[in-house]
Amino acid sequence: MFPILYENITAGTVPEHHGLGTLSDCISGYVEQIEEGSVNELWMEYPKTGIHAEEIALRRVIKAKPNFTDDPQLYRIERIGRELNGKFTIYARHIGYDLNGIPILTGTAGSAIAAAQLLQQAAQGYTITTDKQTVADFKVTTPSSVRSYLAGREGSFADVYGRTFIRFDNFHVYLLNNAGQDRGVTIRYGKNLLELSQEMEDTLYTHVLCFYKPEDEDFSIIGDKVATGLTLDVEKTLTIDCTDSYDEIPTIAELTTRAQNYINSHNLTTPANNITLDFVQSGELTNRVDLGDTVNVYYEALGITRTAVRCIRTKWDILREKYVETEFGDATTSLTDSVTATEQAINSKPSMTEVTKMTDRITGNLGGCVINGHDSNGDGKPDENLIMNTEDIATATKVIRSNLGGIGFSRNGYAGPYQTAIGFDGIVADAIRTGTLNADLIKAGKISDVDGKSEIDMATGVAKLYELNAIKGFNLLTEGDEDVRSTFDALQFATRLILAPEDAVNYPFITLEAYKRQNDAYSNIFMKRDGSTNLVELCANATGGYLGLMTAAGRAVNVLSQWQYGSDCYQNNANGDTRIHSFVGGNDDGVIQINDGTGAETIGLVGLNGEIKCGQVKPSGLQQVELWNASHTTGTLSLPWGFNNYILVGKVSGGGSFVTMTIPRAVITDTDQRFQFTDEQYFYVFNARKDVDPDDGTDILLLTYVDRNASGSIQKVYGSYT
Repeated sequence: MFPILYENITAGTVPEHHGLGTLSDCISGYVEQIEEGSVNELWMEYPKTGIHAEEIALRRVIKAKPNFTDDPQLYRIERIGRELNGKFTIYARHIGYDLNGIPILTGTAGSAIAAAQLLQQAAQGYTITTDKQTVADFKVTTPSSVRSYLAGREGSFADVYGRTFIRFDNFHVYLLNNAGQDRGVTIRYGKNLLELSQEMEDTLYTHVLCFYKPEDEDFSIIGDKVATGLTLDVEKTLTIDCTDSYDEIPTIAELTTRAQNYINSHNLTTPANNITLDFVQSGELTNRVDLGDTVNVYYEALGITRTAVRCIRTKWDILREKYVETEFGDATTSLTDSVTATEQAINSKPSMTEVTKMTDRITGNLGGCVINGHDSNGDGKPDENLIMNTEDIATATKVIRSNLGGIGFSRNGYAGPYQTAIGFDGIVADAIRTGTLNADLIKAGKISDVDGKSEIDMATGVAKLYELNAIKGFNLLTEGDEDVRSTFDALQFATRLILAPEDAVNYPFITLEAYKRQNDAYSNIFMKRDGSTNLVELCANATGGYLGLMTAAGRAVNVLSQWQYGSDCYQNNANGDTRIHSFVGGNDDGVIQINDGTGAETIGLVGLNGEIKCGQVKPSGLQQVELWNASHTTGTLSLPWGFNNYILVGKVSGGGSFVTMTIPRAVITDTDQRFQFTDEQYFYVFNARKDVDPDDGTDILLLTYVDRNASGSIQKVYGSYT
C-alpha cells in the first residue's frame, strides 16, 4: 500500500479515512524495527513536485504498513530533510514515541499487571497490557515520561519485572515475556540466503555489584558482589549506582537482590553476536520471519551454524512490501531513547548524582535579581550583566558576573574574589564536580582522591596509589632517556616481569614469569633469556616443589624435586641424559646411581648397609630397596625408574597367601604390558609401563590396575640392582 498522510489524529483512534491523501508519488520508503529499544521508524524519499508534497509538515502523521502481518501503523513526522535534486527525505517515528511527552507523576503497584494498569492510567488514550504474572513492588518516585517507565531507567517496568519484550501496535502497548515464535524456518546458503555479514561485541561480565550513595554523605551501602556464572581470565564487574531507585536507605540484602535481578534480566555471559542476512522471504506463514521470531542459520563456508537465533531487526520496503534486511542475534530490553540505563549499566561511567543535584538547583530556582546592561566603570556604556541574590549590588553576596573578561561566580559580593570563573584562557575553580571529563591534555599539580588514599604529584612524578589495577601491564622507565627497564605483563593465568639490561645489544633480556596453571594447584616461576628458552624453572604444588636448571637449548642439567619418600635429584649432561641420580628410598635410606655414557648404571650406593655395586660386581649384601609398602588395590601407582628388576609382592584375595613376581626393567616399555597375580581361583591384573612424572619430567614406573575377581592387591614393591 502507499503511505497515507494525516493532518492530525485523536489519541487512541486509528483513522480509517484517507486524511489529506495518499502519498502515491513516494520514490522509496522503509520501516526499520529494532527489538532493542523498541525502535520503530519510517524513512521516505519524496519528490518536491509530488502529490501532497506541500502538505507534508512536521508533527503530521503518516500511516504505513511495517511488515507482512501487522496492521498499518501511524508514524509522526519528526524531521524533513533539505531539498536536493528535486526531492527531500522524511523521517518519522512510531506513534508510540508520543509516550515520551506524556508524564507519569507518582504511583505504586504490587504486580506486573497492576503496574501496566498504573502506566495506562497516565498514558492518555493508550492501552497498556502485559502477560507477566510477577509479583513485585513498582514505584514511580520521580516524575518522568511513561515511555521511560516502560524500560530504560532504574525502577522501570522491565527493571522491576525482568526482561520484557515491548511491542507497539499503534496505541496498544504490549509488555511481553516473549515475542515472536519459531516458525520452523531454516536459512541456508544456496537455498534462500543471498548475503550475510556478522559482527561480535564484548558485553560480558563476571559479576554485578549494586550500591547506594546517600546525598551529602561520605559513606555508601554496597551490596554483595553477585556472580553471573561466567569465568574470564580476569574479573570484570559491572557496577550499578542504584541511588535514585530508593526512597529510603536500602539494606545490603536488597542491593544484592537487585544485582541478581539485573543478571536475570540481562545477557551478561555470552557475547553479542549479530548476523545480518539478506534472504528470500514471502508472506506465507511457512517462509516468513518477523521481529522476535527464531530461525536456524547455516552457512557452512564460514563455519556458521546457529540454531534458534532471534530476529532482532527488520527493514521493510513499504512500496515493494518485502523485507530488504533482517538481522539476527542477541537483543537487550532497554529503550534506547533513555540514556540513563546505558550510563548506569557501564561501570566506567560516573554517578549522575552531581549532575542531578545541579539540575534540580537550576530548574527549581526561585528568586534572585537580574541586571542587564550594567555600567561597571561609569562611562555611560553598559558592559556587563549581573545575577545576584539581592537587588542592591552593595548588599549582594552571591553574584554571577559576565562581561568581556569572562563569567565569574562569587560568594563574596560584587567585588569578589570570584572562586569560579570561565574566561578566554580557561576555567578557574576551587572545585570542579563532573561526571565525564574529556580532554587531550590535563596539566595539574597534584591529583588526589577524595579520601587522600591515592595521590599523583605531577610536578615530581611520584605516585601513591592505594591499589593499582592494570588491565594489561605497565612499564618502568629510566629517568632521562626513558628507556624501558622493566615490564609487567598480565598474561592469561600468568604475570610476566621482563628485566631489560642497560646494554640490550650485548646482554640479553631476562624474563621472569610467574603463573598458576588453569584448574590445578601448581604455581610456577620461569626465568628466561631473551624471552624464549627457560633457564630456571621453579614449581610448587600442595606436596612439594621442583627446581630445574636448563641449558640454552632447554635441556635440564640439574633437577631437584620431591617424591613420596623425600628428595630426588638428577644431574644430567648437556643433552639432558641422567648421569647421577640420588634420592631417598622407601626405607628412608639414601640411594645414589651413577651411569656411564650409554645411560647404564655402573655404580650404585645405598645408605641402608653402606654397600656398593660397581658394574657387574654384585656384593652379596646389596639385594633390594623397598619402594612401596601399603595395600594398592585400584588406580595407578608411581615408582622411581632405574632399577634393574622390580619385585612385586601381592595377594589375589583378601584372605589368600602372598605371591611374588619379578619384572625385569628390560621388558618394560613406554606402552602398557599386562601382568597378573593368580592362583587356582582368583586373579589380580595390572599394567606396567615406563612413563614421565608430570611434576618434574623424570622417568617413572607406572603400575595401573586393570581387573580382579576378589579383593586382590599389590602389597609391596622392591627395586633391585641385581
